[in-house]
Amino acid sequence: MSGFLVIGILSFSYFGWGKPRVLNETEENIITNKSRFLTEQSFDYFMYGGEYYFDFYLRSGNDDMVVQKTYTSDAYPFLHTAEYPDVLSPYFDSLQQAPDIVFIFLESFGKAYSGKDAYLGSFTPFLDSLEQHSLVWLNAISSTGRTFGLQPGVFGGFPFGEKGFLELYQNFPYHKSFLSILRDNEYEIRYFIGSDKNFDHVGDFIEYQNPVQLVDEKDFDSKYSKAPSASGNFTWGFADKELFRNGLEKLPQSYSKPQVITFQTQTSHDPYIVPERPFYEEKLKNHLEQTLKIPSSEIPDYMAYEDIYMTVLYADDAVKEFITKYKERPEFENTIFIITGDHRLPEIPMSDRLDRFHVPLIIYSPLLKKQEYFRGVSSHFEITPSLLSFLKNQAGIQLPEQKTWLGQVLDTARTFQSRIAMPLMRNKNQLIDYIHGDLFYSDGQLFKVSDNLSIDPINSPDDLTQLKGEFEDFKNKNNYMVQTRKLYPEPKSKID
Repeated sequence: MSGFLVIGILSFSYFGWGKPRVLNETEENIITNKSRFLTEQSFDYFMYGGEYYFDFYLRSGNDDMVVQKTYTSDAYPFLHTAEYPDVLSPYFDSLQQAPDIVFIFLESFGKAYSGKDAYLGSFTPFLDSLEQHSLVWLNAISSTGRTFGLQPGVFGGFPFGEKGFLELYQNFPYHKSFLSILRDNEYEIRYFIGSDKNFDHVGDFIEYQNPVQLVDEKDFDSKYSKAPSASGNFTWGFADKELFRNGLEKLPQSYSKPQVITFQTQTSHDPYIVPERPFYEEKLKNHLEQTLKIPSSEIPDYMAYEDIYMTVLYADDAVKEFITKYKERPEFENTIFIITGDHRLPEIPMSDRLDRFHVPLIIYSPLLKKQEYFRGVSSHFEITPSLLSFLKNQAGIQLPEQKTWLGQVLDTARTFQSRIAMPLMRNKNQLIDYIHGDLFYSDGQLFKVSDNLSIDPINSPDDLTQLKGEFEDFKNKNNYMVQTRKLYPEPKSKID
């Protein structure tokens, strides 16, 4: 009897509430019926959470994609062969030697408040100036709505697992990443983070790639102080300027091998406590009034989020100081910088469901022969395939014949188009978004995507069925990978 009572209550909660046809994510989170959400999530988990099948590829197709992938093994459902075109070489001078690659991962940097077409106004004046000497993707998206997908997304375009690829840390599926492939091509891997490397198991993933240097908050010199704390106790670690300063001091003065170096910031993160507060209070005021020329009537709306905007201005200054110092190093002239955000911060209300994933993506280098803005939709998943094809063509690096990248290649179209297909994971427990071309499937609804990643609801049952099928096909393969840990075949020597 009790079982029927519970089902009855849950059914009443499920069918008894409706909601407006279209809401932005913030509004939807507020009005979402919590009983309904719990019912749906529980049902999906217990009914489908552990299932996988072997009838892969029934729905998956890539005829409209740039890269035509030929899947090679039922036992490894993401394994494929494909020709990934070199889309970056036309924008570079011919390389004389293998370049150094420097990644700058900016915490909570969304496109809404950074760079050209930022609809809230840009709070990154240095990055804005850097865009004038860079390749810039205006419609770039992350793969997840939180930081946990950053490294697997950028360095491999890997599937998510159950709660993000990093959560597989106790037994990572054997895989080949951008880092490990370059390591096998005589590159040295270095990673700098201002917080605890154990958070989200970032350190486990980077250590799997066998770096020569991994520096986190425990390895900072004593002359540096941790970032200020709201409570006087907890802090995420060291602020961004200290991150870059400490990292530059710990880098060797010269190298005998090419480098992949990554800096991961953390200051622009809740609770948004900025160092040098009086300075940035004044800087924010001047930026709003003099640079953005915000009308006085709208200033209070911005000042409601002053702590957030100050940390963004601070992070931008930290990058400026870093690039300025890096220019003094002899290897600067042979370095390629890739700058991106991990996700848009959620505290400032988002315009729609895709806004969470809309991030800056900049490639800056003295090796570039021209600057360009691109409006073709690209994602973090496209970074690894594009860089590897470029390095194969320009520097002769050797690539594995088979790949597992979920991505395509960076889209260098100057007008809006979308030729990607990928799942998007909002949080570790929310895999409810999928994009294919200019169609976006989100939590049961279908949208049309346009320039600046705006979305509008559409009614197209056939397209809805197609995207739902592709999405379920991905989840099917993803579940199989989690349970079998089969992503990429291990070398026989490793198995033995």
